[in-house]
Amino acid sequence: MSREAPRTLELFPARWMLALYSAIGVFFLVMGGGAPFGLLEKMRERPPSAVEAVTVSVLFLLAGGAFVYVFLPPLLHRRPSIVADPAGLHDRRRVFSFGSLAWPEVKAVGYVRRGKSAAFAIWLVDDEPFIANRPGWLRPLLRWRRKRGAPVAQCLVLAMPDDIDDFAKRLARLYPVRHVRR
Repeated sequence: MSREAPRTLELFPARWMLALYSAIGVFFLVMGGGAPFGLLEKMRERPPSAVEAVTVSVLFLLAGGAFVYVFLPPLLHRRPSIVADPAGLHDRRRVFSFGSLAWPEVKAVGYVRRGKSAAFAIWLVDDEPFIANRPGWLRPLLRWRRKRGAPVAQCLVLAMPDDIDDFAKRLARLYPVRHVRR
């Protein structure tokens, strides 16, 4: 008697998006490192004062460092952002991860579009335990989203909208959730 291996679905970020944001971060780091040495002087009418140069440098270095910290590791070490297995949904992102959700907690999954960004959305059976486990600064926003009928658990994955929607459709075929597209 052969046993069927458990099915695992994975949603990976688009490599070209990670590369683009990593390149922006490296650009900010270069500009931040060069600001005190007059790299930006040629772009301005008057040379910056020492305080302005250091302030601009620190801001560029902080922005560049944040971009590189968030986007470079997933580019170099390819791993999925979202994983679905028989135990539930698992968010593997480094920043703003919701952790894991068991299938009995999940009512529906889908692709939602907000402005120009696409997200993988998760509608929960009961939102309140999920909201209670989030940081205090995030709870009012999540309750406001619930009032509007929007999914409380959303993952902004750097993937193409069709990839996110296909992932949600495959989940609905394989696991006890329904597919929603908004």
